[in-house]
Amino acid sequence: MAGQDQAGEEEVLALSFNILFGGVEYGPQARVAEVIAASCATIVMIQEPHSRGWWDRPKEERDGGGNIDAIVAALGGSWRAWVGYPQGTAYATAFLSAWAFSVDEGTGTAVVTTPAGNELAVHNVHLAAGPYGPYTAARLLKAGEPTGAVVAEVTREAAELREKEVAGWRATLATQIAQGRHCLLSGDFNEPSHLDGSGDLPVAWPCSKAAEAVGLLDCYYAHCQRTGIVPRKSWTWDWSQYLAQTSASEREFIETHGEISDRIDYIYLASPPPEANPRSHIVLKECMLVCDSTECAEVGNSPWPSDHAAVLATFVISRSTGGGAAATAGL
Repeated sequence: MAGQDQAGEEEVLALSFNILFGGVEYGPQARVAEVIAASCATIVMIQEPHSRGWWDRPKEERDGGGNIDAIVAALGGSWRAWVGYPQGTAYATAFLSAWAFSVDEGTGTAVVTTPAGNELAVHNVHLAAGPYGPYTAARLLKAGEPTGAVVAEVTREAAELREKEVAGWRATLATQIAQGRHCLLSGDFNEPSHLDGSGDLPVAWPCSKAAEAVGLLDCYYAHCQRTGIVPRKSWTWDWSQYLAQTSASEREFIETHGEISDRIDYIYLASPPPEANPRSHIVLKECMLVCDSTECAEVGNSPWPSDHAAVLATFVISRSTGGGAAATAGL
């Protein structure tokens, strides 16, 4: 469990998890609560708090219904939640914590106050699901388009899709950074990262490129660099699980070329410069993907409650001794 030691260091565990239609597809929601409890996280960012069919309802009714309430009740104690539409996001998300927090209703950013009195701003997004770049690439390659043309089209399509979303999360993070808060940007971005490598398709994925440009730390990628894990072999969503949702040409491509999987769920870390927060600094301790198998796959009738792996990051906040934070955002 996170806590503060005698040296003034405070450990914070944060979990980002797309729970698939409110956690009821493989139900009950107690399974989601079990994952959260087992992670020991006290800050949790949920995507897909709503049940299947939410898109057929008016926006004001797409709030997750009782799904998040059931998860909070299963967690018990001091846990509470907020459900809404954070700035720059396409779908509703939920924020849960066992610690005190407030939410800026204008941006949907949660500001958590840790037991040691540190403030951590958390912006949790679920970006538009389509057009999904790897689908477009598969279709064009199958049609015989040259690699250069495929990269150009996927890059153009992705840039157009993400322009407003990126502007939204950048703006709210810039505000929190200016106020001297350490920040997390988390969620289901529905897009791979250029950092993971894409073989013959070097697409400049706009979300990861924008995050890199403003100095955000991709926590899982940083952990891979530190430990020698190959990030392109890690994934959080396996799109071959969804053959029935794709076109015939895409199904044929997937079945011909084998299983294709993508890392599309992230936790990013951003910190203010020392002059904006002279009191404390934050560092990433570790980051891992959490699922029910070593491959982080949804397998058949597994009890894992989602089609996504969760991302769990551990941070250490300590009193500033004159040094800067591990990740300083240039927002």
